[in-house]
Amino acid sequence: MKSGRELFDTLQGIWRISRVVASAVETERFTAIGHAAFVKNQANAAQLDYSERVLMQNPALNISQVARKKYTYKLDPAANTLTKYFDDGRLFYSIGAPDSGRCGGDHLCINDMYKSDYAFASDDAFTIVYDVQGPAKNYEITTEYTRMQPSEVAAERVEVTDGGIA
Repeated sequence: MKSGRELFDTLQGIWRISRVVASAVETERFTAIGHAAFVKNQANAAQLDYSERVLMQNPALNISQVARKKYTYKLDPAANTLTKYFDDGRLFYSIGAPDSGRCGGDHLCINDMYKSDYAFASDDAFTIVYDVQGPAKNYEITTEYTRMQPSEVAAERVEVTDGGIA
């Protein structure tokens, strides 16, 4: 079992990501590939700034576009948790310390519940699954993260600044 600190340390780095949004509604189905970074905040050593840049695609809608997201992860060593926040500072959810490589948190968005499950295959590979259920939403988002080595970052020309993925 990882402590909140170990989880915080494991997430730091640059990751290749692959995402699938599965839904019974064809127009809500997407795939995405790209890169993400968890970068330690220079002003707050207990904070990771998350950013991603992906190419999202939905053949049914003939959509292929670049999408970006940012979140903040804050470590609370006393509670042994990480808390995930939206880029604007609103709470998303608290992540309990992993038990047997798994952890997660929940977020109620109006009347729709987001249940997250983090599963760690190793320190270099993990998956986040969001089961999203409610009156307005009914889908599952699965994102696979694979840690990139410096040579891969250079070969794929992934640009990372203090603010994350460029």
